[in-house]
Amino acid sequence: MGKVLIGGVVGGLILFAWGIASHEILGIGSSGRRDLPAASEPALVAALQAGTHEPGMYVFPGLGSAEPTGAQVEAWADKWAAGPSGMLVYQPQGGEDRFAVLLLTELAANILCALCIAVTLLYVVECAGYVRRVLLATAFGAYATLEVDASNWNWWGYPTDWFLAQIVLALGGALLAGLFLARYVRAPAASCDVPASG
Repeated sequence: MGKVLIGGVVGGLILFAWGIASHEILGIGSSGRRDLPAASEPALVAALQAGTHEPGMYVFPGLGSAEPTGAQVEAWADKWAAGPSGMLVYQPQGGEDRFAVLLLTELAANILCALCIAVTLLYVVECAGYVRRVLLATAFGAYATLEVDASNWNWWGYPTDWFLAQIVLALGGALLAGLFLARYVRAPAASCDVPASG
């Protein structure tokens, strides 16, 4: 388990470094993101401050009730068809600069992701060849982005260029971490019933 823990930390650092490079150097992280038009932002912010006081994720048009009636659903469907529609993650209060906390949280999440890959490589396919182990690690990225990001793109209308960028981010990170973990986290050859290949 020592190698798994070390591999998870190093793999997490690789994921973290890939995240920084893809955002700051390659610019992939900003794909699909748009600022509100400068002319309309003050009015929109003022309207939110006046009518929305709790932090959370808001969608519009709303159904108007947790248990909508048939008439409410029909009215919602008409609004949805007519547009506009969207989703807003809203924080009504400002605060201190939390950038360092956000970075540490991201790093912790990256390490946990790498630990998941490391445990799988050790206990599920410990005797598989290197190439297969890298492909399995990369499959973690494919699963994550298709499970989460594809749903957001499909149901919530996230921009297609944002979704495609997430695929690149997830696959690239899992591949890079996998290149290391597939070599570092492995069982002794004596524990394998058949010679490793690949």
